[in-house]
Amino acid sequence: MDYPIRVLQITDCIKHGAGVASVIMNYYRHMDDSRVVFDFMVNEPVNGDIKREIEARGSRIFVMPSLSVRNTFKYKRELEDFFREHEGEYQIIHGHTPNAAAYYMPIAKKYGVPIRILHSHNSRGSDSKIKRVRNRIMSNVAIKNATHRFACSKVAAEFLYGNDDAFILNNAIDLDGFAFDEEKRRQIRDELGIDESTILIGHIGRMAEQKNHKFILEIAEALRGMGSGSSYKFLLLGDGPLRHDIERQIKAKNIEDMIILAGVVSNPRDYYQAMDEFILPSLYEGLPVVGVEAQAAGLPTCISDKVTPETMMVDNISMLSFDNAKEWADWIIENPHERSDNKKQLQEKGYDIKTEAGVLIDKYFELMDERGI
Repeated sequence: MDYPIRVLQITDCIKHGAGVASVIMNYYRHMDDSRVVFDFMVNEPVNGDIKREIEARGSRIFVMPSLSVRNTFKYKRELEDFFREHEGEYQIIHGHTPNAAAYYMPIAKKYGVPIRILHSHNSRGSDSKIKRVRNRIMSNVAIKNATHRFACSKVAAEFLYGNDDAFILNNAIDLDGFAFDEEKRRQIRDELGIDESTILIGHIGRMAEQKNHKFILEIAEALRGMGSGSSYKFLLLGDGPLRHDIERQIKAKNIEDMIILAGVVSNPRDYYQAMDEFILPSLYEGLPVVGVEAQAAGLPTCISDKVTPETMMVDNISMLSFDNAKEWADWIIENPHERSDNKKQLQEKGYDIKTEAGVLIDKYFELMDERGI
């Protein structure tokens, strides 16, 4: 066998603010390049600093068309062309998009890729019921043509595969990169115009129904109604299809002075330093990377009861229902606004990327040994 082996990571995009992309890049940045090199198949161009980083390490980026009803034939044709051209080059593909995998898994199988990993990152297929039915049909095709099942959590495995019989690859991060930094805190808060007497509640997530920004605004409204509005601000990082609707709701609720919409940033770990608390009232999650990051930053964190309890890995994290915004407002007020050093607990849970990258490498080679490669 020639080293390093090349593993083709297949996902929709590699960019700042994308959760699955952040997982892939966290592992990529800690790969032993003498043993494993990642290449990337995506559905949109990779740009800027991420593209430069990938190319500098000798990895390749292959851009396929986005999968849609209108271009299904084109998508399949280009997949056929790709796997025919690269036949024999990849022993492993690692697919992170279950819907599109209904197409690339059978084609990869046709052209002799022996190890075809399907990786579940979520606990629900779509915000739309019709799309969930469609996604289930496509996912079943993908599962049938995959050789191995990965997931980020038990609940993500159960969602996609119907049971938790999957290899759980933790959404590990660089824990040291989230250690408290007073200088970064001061810098970001100065940029945002936040003084030290203000409690800053953070949230990071795509502005889509899943992330439940509507409820975050209800929490802000509840705080104002309790006479505490002037002491608290909400920092929302991310962008997405509901941004304009969120902006409209902020104005309608007259809470513009409480909400900061910072968009997508390339240095989110610095923004955790500026926060005092972190909230994640999602409607569903596989195992949210931002939840791990918030705990690594030592922030008091509150997640909804629709987020898998597997997310709760340290002492200063709570879980609430999103039936009542006032309960969340009470948590924000009553919770001590003090950071904790959570590194050891997260290491013990398997969320230190410096260790887990080696786990993934070993898993790839284990799968190859099983196949006699």
